[in-house]
Amino acid sequence: MGFSVDFSELEQLVNDMKITEKDFNQFLYDFLLEMAYRIIAKTKPKTPVDTGALRNAWAVETDKVTEKTVSRKSKRTGKKKDVSAFKQEGDIIVSGEGKTLAVVLSNPMEYATDIEYGHRIVVGSGENKREVGWFDGVFMLRTSIDAIQAQMPLRYEKAFNEFCKQHGIER
Repeated sequence: MGFSVDFSELEQLVNDMKITEKDFNQFLYDFLLEMAYRIIAKTKPKTPVDTGALRNAWAVETDKVTEKTVSRKSKRTGKKKDVSAFKQEGDIIVSGEGKTLAVVLSNPMEYATDIEYGHRIVVGSGENKREVGWFDGVFMLRTSIDAIQAQMPLRYEKAFNEFCKQHGIER
């Protein structure tokens, strides 16, 4: 007495899960990138303007980001496995393991940090150089990050529900 089993639906499910996993990594990266652009959009109006150079220099660095596969050793099992990762100039900034996601926000103006965090006010030069006060930081980036971080859980849930709907996953 023999019997046969049709595994085609199970094979299709496995293939769908692989596609969904890859799409999910892209979904996470796209979501993070959108949050980064929202931070920049909130930061620019808070940035003091003299010539406008500081305000116009805010950027999300995406042009140097590429996806690749890297081998990582699992902390739990000690086994090596290949994971998808996004790289930027040699540093992994978005990991496919799902524990750490990051994106680079930048302002190449050399005085951006001084305006953000504050700085000493110094007059004179050489031996006549003296500190005459302190310029309080504006914290235009920090306050923008805090505001967007507060909104992220709700925005993520909405975006994730949409992602699930697009992939036929019921929640």
